[in-house]
Amino acid sequence: MNIDTLLNALGNSTRRVILQMLAEKPCCVTELSNRLNIGRKAIIEHLSLLKALGIIDYKIEKTKRGRPRKYYYIKDNFILEVIVNDMEFATNVLKYENVERLAKECPFITDLYNEFNKIVEKANIKECEEFLKKLNEKLSQINMARALIQHMIRTLKYMTKNA
Repeated sequence: MNIDTLLNALGNSTRRVILQMLAEKPCCVTELSNRLNIGRKAIIEHLSLLKALGIIDYKIEKTKRGRPRKYYYIKDNFILEVIVNDMEFATNVLKYENVERLAKECPFITDLYNEFNKIVEKANIKECEEFLKKLNEKLSQINMARALIQHMIRTLKYMTKNA
């Protein structure tokens, strides 16, 4: 995924709103057009660009009346990271493509992932809510650790640059 193209695509406020809507649920062109009060042709152009980038895709569903409709949805989960500080400007796209490799590199992920699979299998709402809290706490810890690691990296870059 080309970062410049991705940043340019996400720089458009209409495309960001479209992605917010698709994050809520899959939508057809008419639905997006009506909610955004934008012509269907313009919506189709925005969707085509997002699809070409691999961010969204569509599925065709039959309707009770009329022709089948394309429902667009977010295809990939990824994190677009932009790092700006006094030592660097960097961008990165993070995807969780290989869960097995990640589990080997970060053993605590294996336990969380196994617990997640068991909870999803049971489909117990109370357990899902409790595990969601646990995951949010873990994410907060990871983000704090990441901020500390980034600080250490910046400090070492500064020291080595000025040595």
